[in-house]
Amino acid sequence: MESAKTGSTWHLRGALTGPSCDLVRAAARRLAAGRDLLLDLREVKDLDRPGLGALLAAVTRVRFLGGSVRMRASEEVADVAHREGLDRLVQFLPASHTPGTTLR
Repeated sequence: MESAKTGSTWHLRGALTGPSCDLVRAAARRLAAGRDLLLDLREVKDLDRPGLGALLAAVTRVRFLGGSVRMRASEEVADVAHREGLDRLVQFLPASHTPGTTLR
């Protein structure tokens, strides 16, 4: 997890399931007001409902505190997130997007 004046970037890897969700929830409680969050889930290979719930808690907190959330994800994880409606709360970036580049 990286922090900057304008926001944070979370690089998550492996499985975002069951027990690993506690780490995401704990990190969400430490998010600062008015800061944006970039969720980089390109290396997440498994996402279940508790994992989606942990992401939703982080997204909800950022938005409640006045920030916005962007997400990069593998095709499989993005598909789950879209099916569950997370795309209504998060701006999805192409998986190949590099921070600082312009999307067209």
